[in-house]
Amino acid sequence: MSRRPLLAATLFLALGCQTYDFEPVSPVSLGQTTTSVSISAKQLKPNLMLVLDRSGSMRLPFDPTPAACGSCGQTGQPACDPNTCPSRWDVLTTTADDFLTQHGTVARLGVAFYPSLSGANITDPGSGQPSNFCGPASSIDVPLPSSDDDAALRDSATAVDFAIKRVGATASPLSGGVGGGTPTGDSLVYIADHANFGQTIQRQAFLLLMTDGLPNCNPASGLDANVNPAACDCTDGPTSTTCSYYPVLDCNDFNETARKVSNIRSSGVKTIVIGYGDVFGASAQRSLQQIALAGDFQRRCAAGGGECNPSDASCFQESNPNLCSEQFFRATSKDQLSAALAAVSSAILQGNPCLVELDPSPPDPTFLTVLVTENGTTTPHPYPSDVWSFASLPDGNATLTFNDPLCTKMKSASENISYEIRSISRL
Repeated sequence: MSRRPLLAATLFLALGCQTYDFEPVSPVSLGQTTTSVSISAKQLKPNLMLVLDRSGSMRLPFDPTPAACGSCGQTGQPACDPNTCPSRWDVLTTTADDFLTQHGTVARLGVAFYPSLSGANITDPGSGQPSNFCGPASSIDVPLPSSDDDAALRDSATAVDFAIKRVGATASPLSGGVGGGTPTGDSLVYIADHANFGQTIQRQAFLLLMTDGLPNCNPASGLDANVNPAACDCTDGPTSTTCSYYPVLDCNDFNETARKVSNIRSSGVKTIVIGYGDVFGASAQRSLQQIALAGDFQRRCAAGGGECNPSDASCFQESNPNLCSEQFFRATSKDQLSAALAAVSSAILQGNPCLVELDPSPPDPTFLTVLVTENGTTTPHPYPSDVWSFASLPDGNATLTFNDPLCTKMKSASENISYEIRSISRL
């Protein structure tokens, strides 16, 4: 009888009875840690392109009443002495210098001048006479800066200031000095198209038109002093030889200018109008008013029929129920011109409270939560939300826009609303 099977069975049982001690191991678990980062929200600096009329009338006295003025600045007469009878360009230069020094960081500033004079001629269709004083703006003299950084804004304001002074220091109109007609409408169109405003939904954009005269130089206006003198409203006066020599080009072109400004407004760009100097007859008032209305930079007042003080920023609150009687700024003194520029800087700083820039820019809007506090009650609005919208910008920044009805409430001075923006992520 063989014993091998029994040995095998015994060996199996012996092995099977061995025991092992296992050290306890802590189980691995996957947890989620939530972090919340508060994001500062600040309004984007608006784009403000200065559009400056450097036509020949800018050589005339800003205030012609002092005896020292005489006939200075008129055709064939010496230039006005800036110490005893400053010209319109002299006053503009010194006032702009003060404004740019004090308010150079309120916006991303640039400047363009018109007319653009050259040897090229425009033919008056009424007389067939050629003219080289009617070329609209053809360049952006100082482009808008691409940064909201205060240092970059100050550098740009300094460049604008230098460009304005350079025009006054240039004797020849053909070299960029003062001289020529007033092709306002076409100049505004060119500048609006070439200012590089970008997306006006994200950033407010303005043209600041500063002019002392009536718009003209439009060969397609349909006006002709030889055919209908009353409709033409010659910008040099009905008895001027200029009007008979250029019966179309010298006609007041305010209707067509206002239409072009309205088209610019439809693209998201508002036009602010400042008229200065001794130019406020009925024609000038009507013309500047129509252009300003088309530009839609609304001067509003609380009292019906009241007129806004140019330096009163409250005139621009949307909650004010009435439009001021004059939608353009009237400046017949250096102080009034300074007040108008200060009012513009104050008004555009109010900006759009419903649109803010996010810092830091969140890489993913799905992590955003906006805490809105209305009259002491805080409500969270996580992504996605009907209350707010997110947009990434090409420069790497981002914006958040509050939608209606919250936006309308935020624009009302009677509403007590605050908010905090957080980026909540899981690690």
